[in-house]
Amino acid sequence: MTILTTLGTGNYEPTTYVWGERAYQTSLFVTAVAAWFPGAAVKAVSTELAWERQGVALQEAIPYAERVPIPDGANEDELWQIFNVLVAAIPAGESVIFDITHGFRSQPVLSLLVASFLRVAKGIHLEAVLYGAYERDRENSPVFDLTPFVAMLDWANATERFLETGDARKIAALIREQRKNPLNSLAARLTDLSEALALVRPILVTQKASDLMVRIAQARAEPWEAQHAPLKLLLDRIEMSFSPLAATEPLRAQWQQIGWLTTHQHYLAAAALAREWLVHVRVVVAGGTIVPIDNALRDAAESWLNNADNEKGSAPHEAPPEWKASVALWRNLTDLRNDLAHCGLRVSPRPPSTITSSVEKLPSELAAAARLLGIEISE
Repeated sequence: MTILTTLGTGNYEPTTYVWGERAYQTSLFVTAVAAWFPGAAVKAVSTELAWERQGVALQEAIPYAERVPIPDGANEDELWQIFNVLVAAIPAGESVIFDITHGFRSQPVLSLLVASFLRVAKGIHLEAVLYGAYERDRENSPVFDLTPFVAMLDWANATERFLETGDARKIAALIREQRKNPLNSLAARLTDLSEALALVRPILVTQKASDLMVRIAQARAEPWEAQHAPLKLLLDRIEMSFSPLAATEPLRAQWQQIGWLTTHQHYLAAAALAREWLVHVRVVVAGGTIVPIDNALRDAAESWLNNADNEKGSAPHEAPPEWKASVALWRNLTDLRNDLAHCGLRVSPRPPSTITSSVEKLPSELAAAARLLGIEISE
């Protein structure tokens, strides 16, 4: 374990620092931390001036403390030098306690950023981020563990990952780690929706998105403790992103999912669902329903689309004028889906740029084709 402390240039007075059941009298807070965590290495990040003023006292209290020299941070280049020094000071996989009590200028902020960065870049375990709040006129001074504030970055990153990809594993895991959190009951809903999106299960996506919206509304109405209140802001972004998937009309719901998959670059899934969507359009226009699924109606619809305007079909027929756009899309989607499903392992595969361009046009092209059939699907 390593204790990384930052030293400033102030005149520090003795006080008794209290952290839970722990207490220690000292003028340099890191001395207390070292006493509370015996055996941990101590690295003191300091400028020349800070070391001149605090170095002797530190080494008298902690003879094994190692100095990590840094510049003053007088400009942006020096700030980056400090950041890189802090990063280099911590071995990969190390358990680390950051002490930001006596930090000089921007050092405490940089330490918090480094703590967050190193958890990913070097796989460190963040034991604590400690701040000893010196109280001049009181016998004792409290110690605050700021680690939960660093964890806010985890919540933001996990939420962004869910919004960008539909992968709920990180945010669900964070939710489950919290106790008495109004979001706890959301974890299962987020995971269910995430799995349905990943496996392209449009009927399930609609159900799970609806369940999630209901639970979000319930979570908002619950009492929130101060440490969980910031997480409430995340509900708005999740709701805004996924509420369109909770549309109740099946064709519209699946069209929304095609749009979501396209926007979030799930191109294979978007192309596959777009082809299925045209089958469903044919079923609906022919007077059938798509929920629940009727295999006979689906087979008939797919056969009709395959043979429309196709001289090589088993029972070719000419598509009515209002169907021309849908049939053309069907042809393109069949080839596109095959190209993607076979991983381009065929003669003359489509270039990636052509594929992405084609898929990104699908939501508007599908809506336009459906409009010719009297189906208004887009807003």
